[in-house]
Amino acid sequence: MLTGTSSSVLGGQVADIFLLAADDAGEPAFVVVDRDRVGVVDLPSHDVVRRNAEICVDGLALAESDVLTLDSQRVVDIAVTLFAAETAGSQTGPPRLLPNTPASVGSSAE
Repeated sequence: MLTGTSSSVLGGQVADIFLLAADDAGEPAFVVVDRDRVGVVDLPSHDVVRRNAEICVDGLALAESDVLTLDSQRVVDIAVTLFAAETAGSQTGPPRLLPNTPASVGSSAE
């Protein structure tokens, strides 16, 4: 049985599936549940694209396939990597100088 309330879940208002961290007799556990099996409470957010939510569960029966065997440090490592990638954004080529700007360190002047 799974019971509890999450903290803020990034993108939770629009998610279809949730990976939830839980406490299983003092040991970390990770559970995958579909949106229709949990309560989703919208939280206020300044981000209009990736809205936040709180996930509420009260006595949810879990199948064996709902509980994942994961190393909790690995989950943290992946989350940190994904947040760093999102913060950095994406770039499709080498950096370019804008017109009429000084050359940056390491560039060659012609």
